[in-house]
Amino acid sequence: MLSFTADKSYSAGTSARGWQRYFHAHENARRGLHGLEPMPDLEYTEEDREDDRRCLLETIPAYRNSRSGGTEQMSAFLDSWERDLQERLGKEAT
Repeated sequence: MLSFTADKSYSAGTSARGWQRYFHAHENARRGLHGLEPMPDLEYTEEDREDDRRCLLETIPAYRNSRSGGTEQMSAFLDSWERDLQERLGKEAT
């Protein structure tokens, strides 16, 4: 598991947990390119749940309302992203 301390003055608003998720995804992408197994999933925290809820309520609708949000490709991407978030939130509720 990655472990680091983030100095908020350099994070541009991203939390330490956000950076942890970012570097975890980056490392898994690197592993995939080299034919290695991915790292174990990170524990799903309350901060993750809040980020997912905010994304469903604010981020995805903002993209849908943007000029590029109306394209077929962007719409399909946003639909998939929305389903993934809803599924992850639904799993945590059970």
